[in-house]
Parts: sequence; C-alpha cells; structure tokens
Amino acid sequence: MSEATQYDCSYSAFGSALASAGAEVFGAGSFLDNSNTRKAALLISHSLSLTGAPIALLGLAKALKGLGLLPAMLSYEDGPLREEVVAVGVPVVVLAHERALGLLADHAHAFMLVVANTVHGGGIVSALNGTDTPVLWWVHEANGYGRRRGWLLPQELHESVVVATPGEWARQTLLRARPQYEIRELLYGVEDRQPHVACEAEEGRSLTFALVGTVSWRKGQDVLLRAAASLGPEVACECRFVLVGEPVDAKFAKEVRREAASLPNVTLVGPLGREAMLSFYDEVDCLVCASRDDPMPVVVAEACQRGKLVVCSASTGSAALLKEYGAGLVYGENDPGKLADCIRRVLGSGSDELDDMRRNARRLYEERFSERVFEKSVARLVEDVLSRDLALDAEQEGMARANRERALRTIRRHYRIRKSAGYRAARACYRFVRGVGSEVRCAFEFLHGGRGRHG
Repeated sequence: MSEATQYDCSYSAFGSALASAGAEVFGAGSFLDNSNTRKAALLISHSLSLTGAPIALLGLAKALKGLGLLPAMLSYEDGPLREEVVAVGVPVVVLAHERALGLLADHAHAFMLVVANTVHGGGIVSALNGTDTPVLWWVHEANGYGRRRGWLLPQELHESVVVATPGEWARQTLLRARPQYEIRELLYGVEDRQPHVACEAEEGRSLTFALVGTVSWRKGQDVLLRAAASLGPEVACECRFVLVGEPVDAKFAKEVRREAASLPNVTLVGPLGREAMLSFYDEVDCLVCASRDDPMPVVVAEACQRGKLVVCSASTGSAALLKEYGAGLVYGENDPGKLADCIRRVLGSGSDELDDMRRNARRLYEERFSERVFEKSVARLVEDVLSRDLALDAEQEGMARANRERALRTIRRHYRIRKSAGYRAARACYRFVRGVGSEVRCAFEFLHGGRGRHG
C-alpha cells in the first residue's frame, strides 16, 4: 500500500489548500507538474469501495488517460479500490466531504474538467453550476430522489454542466425528479481482461449460480434464497448457489444467514478483492442479478464479458439489453417463483440454447460495454463539454459567485441538520420502523409462499 504524502505546493493554491485541509494524497506523479495543469481532470467519488459506481469511475479515469488528459480522483472516503486506482497511474486524494466541498468550489477552475460521480456529487455540481468550469455529472442512482437526496439536484443546470446516466432506467428515474434536465447516455466500460470462458456442463456436475453484490434488501439475496428453497431436492442436487458480497445492512444480513443455513447447496462468501472477484467468475456457470432496483449492475456487464449465462431481475437497467440481445433470462415482479422458473430453464435447456445465450452475452459486451465503445462515448461527451463557450462577463461572474455561496450555505445547513440530535433520533426511529416493516413483509411472503406483492 502506498504511503500517504503531503500534497506538493508546486500545484499552487490548490495544493496549499489540500495540505491545509489535511488531505491525504497517494501516487501524485505528473499530476503535480504545473506544465500539465491545463490537461488535468478531477474525478470526484463518494467512496473507494469495491462497488459499481466507484469501479465505473475508475474505467472513466482510464478512458480520460487514453484521451491525453491527466485525471486525478478525489474521494470523500478511503477504500480498497484506491490501490487499483493508483496502480493505473491515477493519483488519489482522500478528503472528507464537508471539507472537500468548499475547497473544490474555490479551486475547481484549476482543472480543465471536473467529473462528479453519482447523486452524491450534487453538492459540488451545485457550487460549480453556471461557472466557467466544465462539469460532467454521471448519475447512477435508480431508486428515486426523495427529500433525503432531492436537495442535491439543482432545479436548473447551466451550460457548464452535462448530465449523463448509465442507461435508460437511471435516466427515467432522474427525469421523474427533474424533467427539465437534458440527459445523455454513458454506459460503463469493462476491461476485456482475458478471453472469455464459458463453463461447459459436464455429466454429473452441478451448475454454479452466483449472486454478487452488497448484502442488502435492494440486491435481493432473499429473493434468490427463496427461489433456491422452492426448487425441491431433485432439482437442488443439480446446482449450487454462491452469494458474494459485504453486508451493509446488519439485520437483513442476519436474515440471509439464517435462510442460507437451512439450504445445503448455498454458500455465503464475504467481499472479494477485484482480482479474486474476476478469478471467481471462471468458476461460475450463471450469474444471477436479483436486484429489486438497480440502474445498470456492473456485475452483469462483467459476466457478459466472460460469456456467462445471466438470469436478471426486470427491475434493473440491464434487463432491457439482455432481452434485446437474447443474452439471458429475465424474470419480473421480484418474484422468487419466477426466478426459480428461470433457474429450472437453465438446468433443463439443451447445450445449443445455452451456447446461443453465451455468445449473445459476449456480443452484448462487445457492442455496448467494451472499452473501445466506452472510450468513443467518453470522447464524444468530453468534446461536447469542453467545446462549450463558458466565458463569463463581470455580471455573470458575480451571479456565479452568488450561486456558489448559496449552494455552499445550503449544503452546510444540511450537514448541520444531519449532525443534530433531533435528526439522529429521527433516523433511528426510521430504521426501527423499516426493520418492523421488513419483518412484516417477510411474514407476509412466508404465508403466501414467497409470492407476495411485497417481494
């Protein structure tokens, strides 16, 4: 692991501000070279976890390097992805969200491009909205924008901000909250790390179905477990299920462990590093995406890169592409019974039908998620962002400054509210009610054989 270094003040006021704010910088390299600052791009992430949005942002950083830019990544939280980011020659700054916002609002003009990732980047987008700093805002969320996150979405976006989403599912979700936004598409880019491997079914060998994702209600581990439990012993002996991911909801994870313990063909695995995860795909016959709500799961694109079979929930952005290409099976209504039917179909299909789906999955990857396609999409977006005339006269400069101060005041007010005792009490009450609701939902589904409307 790289050792943190103090930011070199040769990068002028921005470097000094980072040092004063107590930021940690890893793998600085040519990012600190003043002669290259006009090629510098700053990518802002809410975390460096091994989850979809940060991994997608790493792919974007690689694409920007390929275009001749010098990307750096600023994250509000450190995490295991940081080593991989540094390893590809992209420096990383780790600075807490509240400190980073004011600093970026004052010094973002040092970069030729700022990329904000996910709705959590809405704070800095609001602060830079209407300034002469070009901003690309890549919004991944798909589960709505209530009062908790809606304040992060500016009512109006000026020429300086271009919004993109990874597919139609996320786009429609964002349009429901802000119908006035003009939104472009930017799907993920997935590295073609090695020739794809299609596991051939051997006589007497059980097929491996894997679900990869943080252990949470949204990712639907319980849906898969109920589907597995409904298969019956004759079918269950033909397959095994492996669930990979880090628990992020303790109560839900406990319920998943309880259900999994009763099923002999189910294995729970904790979080895997990127290399271990990519190696794990070689052992998988079929990836199951049981998400109740997911804009464009990276794991589906990675499975298609390997030419794997995919069974996917219709409540995802990936479902439409899988149907379009005939690259997998899609089930609806988050229904364990319908998921079980798809699993039976995989187990009962002939090799020719399965091979067709594998080939189509690979074709879907090559035409929509390959690095070549992604780099072309990024090049078009960046050209659009950088070609806009953002020069400001004195009056516009004053308006931009006032907008920035107003945005920062709003953000700081929300931080004060979130730190207050009343807010914490309200959140604790919300979590309690949600937990009770989860138990009621589980009881309802149990009484109705796992097919309740709340599944």
